[in-house]
Amino acid sequence: LEEARIETSSITQVNELGTLLQACKSSDEAFRIIPERMVRLFPATSGTLSLLNASRNRAESVAAWGYHPPDHLQFASANGVIMSDATADVIRESSVEGKLRTESKPVSIPLVANGEAIGVLSIQDDSRLPGAAPYSDSEELSRRHELAYTIAEHIALTVSNLDMRAALEVQATRDPLTGLYNRRYMQEFLEREIHRARRRSRPLSLMLVDVDHFKRYNDTFGHASGDEALRFVAETLLLNVRAEDLAVRYGGEEFVVILPECSLQQAALRAEEIRMRLKELYVARPGELPGPVAASIGVAAFPVTTDQVDLLIKCADEALYQAKHEGRDRVVVARPQNIELRQALLAEGGR
Repeated sequence: LEEARIETSSITQVNELGTLLQACKSSDEAFRIIPERMVRLFPATSGTLSLLNASRNRAESVAAWGYHPPDHLQFASANGVIMSDATADVIRESSVEGKLRTESKPVSIPLVANGEAIGVLSIQDDSRLPGAAPYSDSEELSRRHELAYTIAEHIALTVSNLDMRAALEVQATRDPLTGLYNRRYMQEFLEREIHRARRRSRPLSLMLVDVDHFKRYNDTFGHASGDEALRFVAETLLLNVRAEDLAVRYGGEEFVVILPECSLQQAALRAEEIRMRLKELYVARPGELPGPVAASIGVAAFPVTTDQVDLLIKCADEALYQAKHEGRDRVVVARPQNIELRQALLAEGGR
């Protein structure tokens, strides 16, 4: 009866863990839940959950529990080869049968998703923990082994699904060419930050950056060179913004930088710094010497320029048109309404 009660309790706890993991919105949330549940499922043990990094050359701990989680994670592959110091070796096998060893050695179960090893779950009896005792009964050892495998399957499935979800979110919010955030994400970010700025009575600035004569460059040197130039611009923006700022590929050769807690005057100075940094870039031109990147930048701010979200980019765009009209390769701060100037520039045939 006692064995049946333990078995029922374990099944219930595993099902609860599976339900909790399915509800996780992020890997970090899952990695907080797993140690809490493993303590209940495997009393008097220490353990570590490690995942392969993006290069698949190192297994890194993402969650742990107990007094002394095992840092030398071992499991046996189907051909009998022992894999893995979690800090160095590569997990090479995707179909692996974990093998129980003595109580002093960790039980390490590979995490396999879509036929590939993605990490390892390692559990070790810890005599320093309350209630610890050797598991000499073979049936109990077998039960714990099966339980560990079931949990490893739940974890592998969760990690795989969350990674896939994260990848889809990146695709939905990032520009594939430059890696910057895209226009869709920018709109959500801008509305949220404007709301915060209004609530706190704080400024927010925005700059619209346009690469000068980019169409001519693209037509002359080809799209591959044009794409390279855009990536260089994106990298320069990322190197010259704060952690709280947002750099966006707005479309084509246009970029937006949103600067929370930044006044119009401060934003104008930073825009000038970015313009000068861009001029330090020398982009390869097939058949010619490399040339510098010139850009025109329009700057607007909340609430000085406008207190409306939908008008802020419009004001920065009008300042950008003015910069083009005045000769390009310069920064212009938005003024109230430049509609006439914009219409004149459009009549001239664009930028």
